[in-house]
Amino acid sequence: MKSLSGKFVALTTGCLALFLVGCSGEVVGDSSQAYRNAPRLLLAEDYRFCKADSSPACQLGSTVAVNLAAHGGVLVWTESGPVTRFDTIGTPPVQFGKKGSGPGEYRNVVGVYEESDGRVVLYDMARPGRLVFAADGAPLATHRDAPDAARREMQPVRGGFALLRDPLTETGDSVQSEFQFLQDTIPARTVSTLRTLRVVQSRGFRAMPAFFANTLRWAMEPDLSVLTATGPKLLVTRHLRDGTSVNVVDVPGIGDLPVTAKQLKAERERRAPAQSLPPEIVKMLNAAIADAESRAPRILQFVAALTSLQDGAIMLKELEVQADSVRWTLFSHDGQPLGYIRLPDRADVVDGTRHRILLKTHDAMDVPIIAWYRIGNRR
Repeated sequence: MKSLSGKFVALTTGCLALFLVGCSGEVVGDSSQAYRNAPRLLLAEDYRFCKADSSPACQLGSTVAVNLAAHGGVLVWTESGPVTRFDTIGTPPVQFGKKGSGPGEYRNVVGVYEESDGRVVLYDMARPGRLVFAADGAPLATHRDAPDAARREMQPVRGGFALLRDPLTETGDSVQSEFQFLQDTIPARTVSTLRTLRVVQSRGFRAMPAFFANTLRWAMEPDLSVLTATGPKLLVTRHLRDGTSVNVVDVPGIGDLPVTAKQLKAERERRAPAQSLPPEIVKMLNAAIADAESRAPRILQFVAALTSLQDGAIMLKELEVQADSVRWTLFSHDGQPLGYIRLPDRADVVDGTRHRILLKTHDAMDVPIIAWYRIGNRR
């Protein structure tokens, strides 16, 4: 798929089509109607990274992760490496560290970001700590932390890592979770807190997650406020640093999508254990899958992912898959729907603005396609 220098067209990736739809300031009728009637836009590829598909740094498969670097470049990695920075001015890619146990080496990369001075910070989960590199890839420092039993999720963001801490509890206890923002400093900075109720089994063990179980979706914004979404409705809440919160997107007329027999069958097949496993293990896993299916809700969670863009706009991915694609809706910072895009289910909106977005997709051979796309009005 070649760069399309100024021409706005529908794009294809393998057998899946990308359609960009949206971006107008007009709101018609109530919030449900405004969401459903979001206007269409077209998408043009502006710049693609990893143009040489034969490059080892580009042969990363479907588990590749991406974060925005300086001047529109990207940091690209997998859990076991390599960690590579690509830019948009044609300079050679730079790699940071390698898999191993020595200084400047890692085992399980869960996040990478670039500091304002060009240093690159990598977080290693296998041996908790931050590895710091110079802009040219030279190792500078390694900070090892004690294991954090309360850490639940970590997301790389611009200028650091966003962390959700959720303390261990006894069965049925109410706990207070918190979001933190981590830079190359210790201790981490707490951004805001979120009170939640978790019910765990004895000794903290959990059963296999239920099919389509509600999961907290969240994203840290440029001002370090936090967006969260869960449940069967289109509802996004902003948690501010002073501990208060406000619903920024609240569309009660959208959601309540029933879980279908087809979806249950597809999820059952996705979780099916490999028959090469020992029979007793297969039997145990099949029983756990049957239990997880029996606990499936009747209504789907609405939001599958949230992304906060550089200009404060919000991208929201629906959970429901239709015709091999899912809807991502673009909202203004105050929650006004500006438009929507349809992307393959495995595609991600990494970053950008309401006028230009960074997308991660894959071709038919699972080679990552990481590219900037411009958004233009349909004529």
